[in-house]
Amino acid sequence: TSSSLSNIRTSTALPESAAAFDDSSWHSAAQPQRMAAFGHGHGYAWYRTTFDVVDEGPQTITFSGADDRAHAWVDGVYLGARGWGSNHGWHLMPNLPAGTHTLAVLVENLGMFNSGAEYDIPLGEPKGLYGPVWLNGAELSGWRMRAGLGAGEQIDTWDAPGGVIDDVPVADAVTGPAWVAAEFDLPDGFDGAV
Repeated sequence: TSSSLSNIRTSTALPESAAAFDDSSWHSAAQPQRMAAFGHGHGYAWYRTTFDVVDEGPQTITFSGADDRAHAWVDGVYLGARGWGSNHGWHLMPNLPAGTHTLAVLVENLGMFNSGAEYDIPLGEPKGLYGPVWLNGAELSGWRMRAGLGAGEQIDTWDAPGGVIDDVPVADAVTGPAWVAAEFDLPDGFDGAV
């Protein structure tokens, strides 16, 4: 028998990507750290820093590496995603006005090839955003990082997907990541993976 999805809800709200988001309670370090460094070895992690642009126009943001999937925003504007295997460096070139800007990166750990160690590096496989990040050749510092749920959050009300799940029609095109929740029934006695 098959089960259909019901009560499907989606959200594209990601307040952590906005420049004004308060990340003051997050883990801090000069450079972005792999997820295990701030006590998280699975799921999602947010990384944020601010930087100044002197000359408006195209800016080159160069990343040392990220694993597995990374989504990037500057001042809440989605720039794009980098898929699995980004550990050899990658860059973005947003066109920015002069002034202070916020770079936000959401990284997803898609799992480990070696399932032995809980957190990281069993076979040299770090997860998250790691190593220096440069703006036009100058290293960015002052990073804030947060993994998973914040204090008092639950998966059904997680503030990361906007707190309240929007009523975005499923068929609509979405730019950037989206959170989806739905309900379905399983047969009595079901004992397997979903």
